[in-house]
Amino acid sequence: QKSDSELLSAKSHFVSLLSHNLNTPVAKMQGILSAVENYSPSPELREDLQKAQRLVSTIQLSIRSVLVTTALEERELNHEAFVLGNFLQTFRESMLKTLGRLGVNVGLHLQESELSNMPVRFDRRALTMGLSSFLILLAEETKFAPLKVDFEICENVDRNIWVLCKAQWEGGFLKEDFLSYIQANVPHRGLLEELAMTALNSFIKTYHGHLSISEQSCILYLTPN
Repeated sequence: QKSDSELLSAKSHFVSLLSHNLNTPVAKMQGILSAVENYSPSPELREDLQKAQRLVSTIQLSIRSVLVTTALEERELNHEAFVLGNFLQTFRESMLKTLGRLGVNVGLHLQESELSNMPVRFDRRALTMGLSSFLILLAEETKFAPLKVDFEICENVDRNIWVLCKAQWEGGFLKEDFLSYIQANVPHRGLLEELAMTALNSFIKTYHGHLSISEQSCILYLTPN
């Protein structure tokens, strides 16, 4: 009978192998779709392209979600210190277009303070997927209202550092049971949402975070490593 560590290692290897074998063809599909889009297709073809790009983006994020969730569960993380503003710029460049194909429209802003340029320690992949999962679930619950997300680095009463991620929107409202809905791992409408919920829960647990909600705002609190 295999030990727990051997089973975890086998699971990690299987997930990595499966994800690698899926990532390559999915990336090629995305490249082909982008190339076709550059040729100014007809309105009918453009609509089909948008559907195809949405599907590809869903697959890409699902793969990343599984990989990051596995890394969080097994504590296989690469913590490094970086300036949050630099991370957010990279996130804008690498993720906003992908999220936009899923109907998640978001603006990101870092609140300036004495602490805003202080390096914080996170695993970059985990922070990227944790934030993406947070935005995907919020967008779904608010009927895809545009999200305005403000980040702030602050100290609590014990002088511990927190990173706050405050999302606000107009139009859609969060249900009162949204918080318990996420924490209870209630099945969502689709695979991506379920994977996002699992990734977000693992991410919050790893970084000793919590959520605070109102009808038109949601704050994610995180403790850097």
